[in-house]
Amino acid sequence: YAGAGDDTVVLNADNVTQLGTGGSGALVDGGAGVDTLKLSGSGITLDLTNATLGPRVTNFEKFDITGSGANVLKLNASDVLSSNMTVGSATHVVQVNGDSNDIVNLNKLFDGGSTTGTWSTSATTTISGTTYNVYNYSGDPTLQVLIDNHITQVTLS
Repeated sequence: YAGAGDDTVVLNADNVTQLGTGGSGALVDGGAGVDTLKLSGSGITLDLTNATLGPRVTNFEKFDITGSGANVLKLNASDVLSSNMTVGSATHVVQVNGDSNDIVNLNKLFDGGSTTGTWSTSATTTISGTTYNVYNYSGDPTLQVLIDNHITQVTLS
């Protein structure tokens, strides 16, 4: 568990594997504040849509998947809805940093398989010198994902 402030938690490939296969006590919780989950290494897939892994990674609003090589982040509408970060009128924002060899898979489904909309991008924004492509969810205007424009492989499903 991280503290009440803005924290950064670093996970490597083994940590992610343990979260996906570990017992019921395996959990990484960012706690209160705007927290960052950072990947260390390469070849890591952090699949928050996975029914086992997803519930064990909670209270993170920012993800840095840069690592030392290609990494993948998979998230869905429920993962964004759980974020407490606000940017403008969007009250559930997830921010993703990475580089050109990283991949983000942004799924329109909520946990349980329902959907009320789709993801699309039509704008950019700059935060602390980094430009992000802004993805909005048509079914709920409070959901937004900011993806570092260095990440060129974004799959909308």
